[in-house]
Amino acid sequence: MLKFFEGRVISDKASQLDVLDGLRGLAALLVVLSHTSNAGYFFAPGLNFTGVGKTGVYLFFLLSAFLLTYQFVSKGSEAFTRGNLTNYALRRFFRIYPLYSVYLLAALLSTSAFVYLFPNKSPSGIPFVLDASEFMSEFFLVSAKGIEWSVLVEFRYYLLLPILAFVYTRLLKNRLLPNILLTVLLMAACSMLWPPSTYWENHHGLGIYAPIFLMGSVLALIHHAIKSSGVLLPKHKLSLEVVGGISIAAIILLFPSVNALLFSEVVGEKFHREFILYAILWSLVLMASIHGTGLLMNILGNNFFRYLGFISFSLYLSHGSIIRLITPLGLGEYLSAWAVLFVSIVFSTITYRLIELPASKIRWPMKKKSS
Repeated sequence: MLKFFEGRVISDKASQLDVLDGLRGLAALLVVLSHTSNAGYFFAPGLNFTGVGKTGVYLFFLLSAFLLTYQFVSKGSEAFTRGNLTNYALRRFFRIYPLYSVYLLAALLSTSAFVYLFPNKSPSGIPFVLDASEFMSEFFLVSAKGIEWSVLVEFRYYLLLPILAFVYTRLLKNRLLPNILLTVLLMAACSMLWPPSTYWENHHGLGIYAPIFLMGSVLALIHHAIKSSGVLLPKHKLSLEVVGGISIAAIILLFPSVNALLFSEVVGEKFHREFILYAILWSLVLMASIHGTGLLMNILGNNFFRYLGFISFSLYLSHGSIIRLITPLGLGEYLSAWAVLFVSIVFSTITYRLIELPASKIRWPMKKKSS
C-alpha cells in the first residue's frame, strides 16, 4: 500500500499532510455509507448511516478550500505569477474533468444504447439517464442531476478562490485579524443572500454552501500563522485535541439515526441546512488533526483512510452505479453493503490509476529561477 502512495503527484509538497488525505477518505466513506444505507444495505445490524452523506460532502468542501487557499498563502506574491495561475487552472481542470467526462459519457452512451435496444421502455442509464442536451449542460457545470452536483459547486469556488486569495495575501498581507473579519462578513452576507431556509431551491448553488468554503480558506491562513510562528504550547495542543474529539461527537449526534434514538422525530435533515454549524465543527476537527497532540492525526491519517482519500473522487462518482449493479444479485442487506464497498474500492483504484493519476501529471512548465 505504501508504494501506492508514492505514485501520487501533489500540487504543493509543502502543504502535504497525511491526515488531510485521511480526512478526504473519511469524507468519501461517509458518502458511501450513507448511500448503501439509503438502498437498504447495512454493514452490521443497527448501523444505519442514512442521511450522513451531506456531512461527508461538507468535509470535502472544507478540505478543498483549505488546501487550495494554503497553496496561495504559502507562496505569497509568487502565487499570482502567470505560470502559477496557469498551473492552478490546469490542475483544477485535469483534477476534475477527465474522470468527470468519462462519468457523463457513460451516462449518455448507456442511455442512448438502452433507448436504441428497448425503444418501448422508459429510458435507463448508468450512472443515470442523460440525453445530449443534458450532457452539455452538466459538462459546462450549468446543472446537475445526481451526486455530481458537488462538482458543480466546488468548481465554481475554484474560479473565485484566486480573487479571495489575492485579497488575503496581497491586499491584507496575510494579517489574521483583518482576514478573519472579512471572512466573517462574507459568511454573514452569503447566509443573508442564500439563507438555509431556501435550501431546496438553491442546493446546487455555490452561495448557500459558501460559508463552508470560506471557513476552509480562513483556516489556511490560521494554519500558516501557526506553522510560521510555532505558538502552540503542549497545553494548547491538548485543549485543541479535546475540542476536536468533542466536535466529532457532536457531528455523530447530528446523524439522523442517532437523532432517532435521542428525539421523538428524526431531525438530521434539518441540521443539514446548518452550514455554519458544520463549517465550525469540521474546522475544529481539521485543526485538531493537524495541530493537536497527535491522537486524531494518527487515527485519521492511517493508511486505510489515506488510501480512500487518494481514490476519493473515483469512489464518490462510482459507488452509486455499483449499488445499482449489486442490487439485482440479491446478496442480502449485509453482504450487499460489503460487496458495494469492496467493488467500489477496486473499481476506483483502477480508474484512479488509468485516468486520475496520469491527468495529475499535466502541468505548465515553469521557468527555473536564475541563481
